[in-house]
Amino acid sequence: MSGKRKGHSVPGVPPNHPFAAFIRPKPVRPPAPSKKRAKAPAGKKEAGAKPAAGPTGRGFAKARTQQPPRRRPGRPGKRGPARDPERTRPPASSERVRPSARRPAFRRPARPVRPPARRARAAAKPARVDLRSLDYAELHQILSDMGEPAFRTVQLAIWLYKQRATRWDQMTNVPQNLRRRLAGRFTLHTLEPVTIQGSTDTTRKFLWRLPDGALIESVLLPANPAAYGEGSDRVTLCVSTQVGCAYGCRFCASGLNGWRRNLEPFEIVEQVLAVERWHAAQHPGLPPGARLIDNLVIMGMGEPLANYDRLLKALRILNAPWGGGIGARRITISTCGLAPEIRRLAAEPEQFGLALSLHGATDEVRERLMPVNRRYPLAEVTAACREYLESRGRLITLEYILIKDVNDGLDQIEPLARIARDLRAKVNLIPYNHVDGLPWERPSEEAQEAFLAALEARGVRVTLRREKGHDIDAACGQLRLRTEAELAAKPGTAEVAEAGGTAATPAPGPAQVPPETEASAPPEPAAEGDESPPSQPPADHD
Repeated sequence: MSGKRKGHSVPGVPPNHPFAAFIRPKPVRPPAPSKKRAKAPAGKKEAGAKPAAGPTGRGFAKARTQQPPRRRPGRPGKRGPARDPERTRPPASSERVRPSARRPAFRRPARPVRPPARRARAAAKPARVDLRSLDYAELHQILSDMGEPAFRTVQLAIWLYKQRATRWDQMTNVPQNLRRRLAGRFTLHTLEPVTIQGSTDTTRKFLWRLPDGALIESVLLPANPAAYGEGSDRVTLCVSTQVGCAYGCRFCASGLNGWRRNLEPFEIVEQVLAVERWHAAQHPGLPPGARLIDNLVIMGMGEPLANYDRLLKALRILNAPWGGGIGARRITISTCGLAPEIRRLAAEPEQFGLALSLHGATDEVRERLMPVNRRYPLAEVTAACREYLESRGRLITLEYILIKDVNDGLDQIEPLARIARDLRAKVNLIPYNHVDGLPWERPSEEAQEAFLAALEARGVRVTLRREKGHDIDAACGQLRLRTEAELAAKPGTAEVAEAGGTAATPAPGPAQVPPETEASAPPEPAAEGDESPPSQPPADHD
């Protein structure tokens, strides 16, 4: 190589290295002299000694303690202990882990998505409870938690069930601040009349719109002598407990569109209060708080015992003297034959009556009309009724709808009489009310009388209901179905039928107060400053 210098050697580099001539040896510097002083013997101090310099070169008052630097145990570092070659060996390419996988990033867990059907049901659920769905103990506890005296509970009960108030501002002797707080927590819904049909035999049928827009029916009818064990001067209201029905009796219009929902306690109670307000509006001269309804039969739309808990709560409110004031022995609950609930009703303390919708004296005929007979046949239903009879000692009513060429034959007489004698029951014969779209018909009057006479000849207590609402849509659910079809064809109007004729009026909206409610506003019993405590409510009726 042309640039190669001879005679020059570099330590550690072989002479024949091609670049040996261009590598300069690194000069070796002699070690610097140590500046440390010799350590003085113990107990002796060198004259003129100064404290050791601090870490920044500036002196400290005390000498710096000569200690090794603190390090976290086991953590490798430049000056730390010797590393384990197996632990500090860099991982192979196949063993390397991504940084994001070593320490996963924090992610907030996603909220579960509610299914559309559940989300719709949650949105439709009312946010506030109606005040009429509370019994006396619950209302008293709420007012006590608000710091109100005990007599406020009696005041509110009088306004709700005696004066039948529909607005908070009608409660004039209740402080305005309390009314405002109650209005923020509870509602005061009223049933809005859509159709009121009058009958030539004074039977009236009411079609009500609930707060959510659903429709239910109530029927006001005078009782025949001994029809329900009372005199002819008694007035009976037939009350609904469900929107639609799930049991699908073949002759009934209530279940043609299926079951929608159970009624809340206030919706059952409000049927009675709304009819009373309507009656007070029709007779302005009546004294405040005058009552029309004496008896209740729970045999309107729906199966009452399928809404057991809400029904019992509503009936206890209607039975209580601070509530509706209707005696328990004047309240009859009808059922299609739910045997477990019949036994449950037998254990209740109230003396409510029981009516069994029989409609067939044999399993063959009853299954043809009532599918529930497959679940609870006649033997099981009559056994449950026998337990009710032994527990209560109350008279049981057997409801029997007469349908032409189905259950009006003389072959049903003997088995029906046997069931009635076994249960010591009374039979109530009801001629069938025709329902549009169903093939059933009512038998002739001669056939009705023959069936009645045959039962009387066998010593059965029996009555025949004669012409109660035959000229109106008195079958359960019939008026509701017809009105729903009319409203679907002509939205925004509702036919209000009175005894004197028919007038088309706008359908009341959710925020409107019907004329009957407006006209029946209760009088002011006391001034707002009058807060004298009334007496406590007595025990419930039996």
